[in-house]
Amino acid sequence: MIRIDIDASGPVFDGRGEQITEDLAAEAVDVVAEAGEEQVTRLMRIYFRNPRPVYWDRVITSHPAYLTAIVHDQGCIYGPWLEGVGSRNATTRFKGYRHWRTTRAELASRVDTIVGPTVDRHVDRLRG
Repeated sequence: MIRIDIDASGPVFDGRGEQITEDLAAEAVDVVAEAGEEQVTRLMRIYFRNPRPVYWDRVITSHPAYLTAIVHDQGCIYGPWLEGVGSRNATTRFKGYRHWRTTRAELASRVDTIVGPTVDRHVDRLRG
């Protein structure tokens, strides 16, 4: 006769797993948003010809809904012109710095390394 005993215990089975996964998701959103803020302000300091903190100090992260973060410049009126998507960019030589688009592409390409430590920490919690 073969006997198999299964011990179904730990965070996944006792109800703590749901809270741990919610914590993981919330922290992952915050970590990516923080990386986005850091990246876009770093690019502004590098790209801008006459760097002044008056614009990059306006960059903040808002949380309009659960598990949602938006990094933005608080609607600064010359933000689209600096990015290169404003109506004036079509009529002037200045085509923009593309700092927001570059940041978005870079975050997308390395999101796994950004959230990796957070995921590892929460998976360890799930293991009990």
